Amino acid sequence: MPRREDDVAPRSAPRPRTLFLAGGFVLALVATLAVFLTDNPRYLRVAVVAVAWAFVLATFAAGRRGSEGATAALRVSELRRAYELELEREVAARREYELELEKELRRENQEAMREELDALRTDLAALATSAIRWLGSRRCVATSPSCPACGTRWPAWPPCGTTSPP
Repeated sequence: MPRREDDVAPRSAPRPRTLFLAGGFVLALVATLAVFLTDNPRYLRVAVVAVAWAFVLATFAAGRRGSEGATAALRVSELRRAYELELEREVAARREYELELEKELRRENQEAMREELDALRTDLAALATSAIRWLGSRRCVATSPSCPACGTRWPAWPPCGTTSPP
């Protein structure tokens, strides 16, 4: 990943903003000392001028800060854009994973159902074979009371509560 200006270690030379702030602080300190330590009108006038220049330097340094704010806002917008792109990638990857998982689960479910149906068909065929042997005849065993294939007609089931067929 390429390095940015913000990532680089601090420079050895002080920034202009730092110099302006330091100069304003020194001028304000000198003016404050002059006001408290002297009664000479000449030094008091110099102190007022020093305070004025300190204010000018501080204002200039604060004005330079606005360009840094714009740079910081640009950096924030770039980071936000990168975060949103990364989030979209993660969401897309999650959707893809969920679709693959759903596909795999459906396939496994269909295989399991197919195996169960095959087992049930085998059991049903075995039961039909057993019923035919048990009846000892060539009667057709089906779910309906009649079998159109062989022409066999079975008697109707007895109504509920009775023990014998009619």
